[in-house]
Amino acid sequence: MNEEYSGAPGPASDLKDVDTNATEFGNYGVQVPSSVKSEPGPASSDGLSERLAKQASLGGGNSGTQEYRDSPSPPPRGRSAAARKQTALQEKNRRAQRRFRERQKMKVAELEGQVATLTSQLERLTSEHTALAAHSQRLEAALAASAAREERAAAAAACSPRAAQDDLGRPPLAPAAPALSTTGGVPATVAEVTGSGVGGSGGAAGGEMRSGEPGSGPRLGEDEGRLPVVFQGDLRLTLRDGQSLSLTSCQLRDMTPAELARYYKTYVNELAQSLVEGGAPGPRVEALVDDVCRLWTRVGLCNPAGVKHFSLTRVEPGAGAAGGPDDRVAAVSRALDLRPDQRASLARLRALFAGKLASIRARRRAVRALAALYLASHEAARSLREALREEHILVLDFESTIFKHVLTNLQVAQLMIHSFPWTPDCLALCTWIAAEAGDADALSSLALEAQRKAAAAAAAAGVGGLSPHGGAPGPPPGDFGPVPMVGLPPRALSVYAPSPFSGGAGSEMNGGVPVAAASAAGGPGSALGSAPANGAQAFNVGLAAFGGAGALGGMPGMMPVHTAT
Repeated sequence: MNEEYSGAPGPASDLKDVDTNATEFGNYGVQVPSSVKSEPGPASSDGLSERLAKQASLGGGNSGTQEYRDSPSPPPRGRSAAARKQTALQEKNRRAQRRFRERQKMKVAELEGQVATLTSQLERLTSEHTALAAHSQRLEAALAASAAREERAAAAAACSPRAAQDDLGRPPLAPAAPALSTTGGVPATVAEVTGSGVGGSGGAAGGEMRSGEPGSGPRLGEDEGRLPVVFQGDLRLTLRDGQSLSLTSCQLRDMTPAELARYYKTYVNELAQSLVEGGAPGPRVEALVDDVCRLWTRVGLCNPAGVKHFSLTRVEPGAGAAGGPDDRVAAVSRALDLRPDQRASLARLRALFAGKLASIRARRRAVRALAALYLASHEAARSLREALREEHILVLDFESTIFKHVLTNLQVAQLMIHSFPWTPDCLALCTWIAAEAGDADALSSLALEAQRKAAAAAAAAGVGGLSPHGGAPGPPPGDFGPVPMVGLPPRALSVYAPSPFSGGAGSEMNGGVPVAAASAAGGPGSALGSAPANGAQAFNVGLAAFGGAGALGGMPGMMPVHTAT
């Protein structure tokens, strides 16, 4: 058996289930080929020995070789390498797919973050746009209201004399009053409540307002900018049998007096025809009266200007008699055939209306007086601001010209150093130089200042002998000795008086400028009329009044704002 299986493929070590150290293997001289695989039995050692003995007792070598050849053999090495490569490739693909999915997830998360950021930015911009749009609308409304107020103020200022006559009780000048219908069925008009004293609304219309129709909330006398009033539903009119018309609040607001007159005339004709045909008032007459009252009320609330204009004009030009409505009041009252209780009610309403109208006119009279003062002061304040602005620009131009076009840089530096601790006073410097040259305006300015300082020194002598500015008293007016210019105090020429070059009123720390400015800007009415004949004497008087060479310290004066740069 050992020789028969010596050439069998595979080493004997391929048997993994056989225990070579077992004692049973010493009794057999059989070498088990590598292709034989043992199967564990109930008793592994005994079962294996029996199977080996059974195989050894079988026939010749050919049959045994054939039996072992038919048993399954392990796969070749080349095939195992290919399988391993395939497995490695699959694992690599799985890892690549995993990384790809992770990258996709990261990209999707990044895109979602960007979308969220852009969405928040869009919401913020939308809210800002909405807020800006609302703010713009408010500004436009405020601008429109301001323009309307200015127009009303201008109109009130233009017609204030006539309005004042109205407040005093005299009848105002007005166009021709509306002509009454000849049918006698139209109620007479009463004075409107807004204070004009002429025209107004029909009595039935006032009844509808007292009934509390929805949308008629704004009270009479409120600002017309809050109109038109929005009613619940459109106004439905029945002008003729079988014909109806609907009017919106916008149409009522935009209705012209001519259109209102046309509607009113149509209703008057329909009412006249109904009264002539039917005799006693029927449902048709009641419907027409309700329609015209609603029309008058809603137009009065939505279009006050149109109603006022309509109430002061004729419905149909040229109709009726030549006289006014007052000539027909008696005939109209007789045609109405009023009951005693109706007459008493009308009298009470008239007293109530007169009292309310008087209070409104009294309040308006006070407001008109205040408005007139406000308009005048407003114009004066505007002129004052403009004058101050022009004055400031003039001072800046004056000083800038001196610093940049007259003096050199070294001279400007010396001027600033010698003027310390005060700022340079260009006007005082120019006045002094002009006086040295014999200029009459400058000399007269110095003479006026000398007189003022002499009076101030005499007044201060009784309270301690100090000068008006707290320094040592100046020399007596008779000391006219020559004074060298080099010893002049920096602010010796600063005179504290109002001037067109200063916005102040001559205060000590600001606004005080030399009087030379007033005389320089003067003319026939300036200080030239009081200048002494001798210019040199006036110049010496001015020097003596200022205290000579360094007698007085630097005097505060105008603090100019330099524009040298």
